[in-house]
Amino acid sequence: MKSRNWLTVGTLTIAFVAPGVVFGADAVAFNKVDANGDFVITVEELKALPELHGQFGKLDRDGNGYLDRKEFNRGLDNALSTRAREAG
Repeated sequence: MKSRNWLTVGTLTIAFVAPGVVFGADAVAFNKVDANGDFVITVEELKALPELHGQFGKLDRDGNGYLDRKEFNRGLDNALSTRAREAG
């Protein structure tokens, strides 16, 4: 059995098995980080997810100062993929 990797967002723990497979938790994680419910994530809100916080500028591909769902999910997938590679 493959080992799972975990990423915690506040009280939400996300299990990761393979790139793009996050047990459907992408939307749940986005909503958890989007503290004010405005459907975008600010650099301040991203502090809830330290694995991504330092990458905000890189993740904000359109440069509008916010992460939309697509940008956030890409970053989440990359963070989990990196963790999986590091775990071997």
